[in-house]
Amino acid sequence: MAIITIDKALIPYSFDMELGGRTYMFEIRYNARHDYFTIDLSLEDLLLVSGVKLVWGVPLFESMETPDFPVETIVVYGENVGEQVTWDTFGQSVHIHLGEDNGIYV
Repeated sequence: MAIITIDKALIPYSFDMELGGRTYMFEIRYNARHDYFTIDLSLEDLLLVSGVKLVWGVPLFESMETPDFPVETIVVYGENVGEQVTWDTFGQSVHIHLGEDNGIYV
């Protein structure tokens, strides 16, 4: 699997990624009050979903089964089973993983 690298120092920020021949825009946000991260996903100028919480082991967008969403599996997990996705763990022991590749996305 590939790791989608997130620079926490830039949050909130957005980045584009090509998946399945389409360019998606991901926007990552952090809720400091409750210590969790969310992602918004857009395809071109169409907002597909907003505020999807990053949860260990739960594939992002798995319940959104329309042709607009990426078919690739995107899931957050890491070294410790069931670990919370917090400011301290995200990017250290917990990462966003993509598909079945061994590359690293930046």
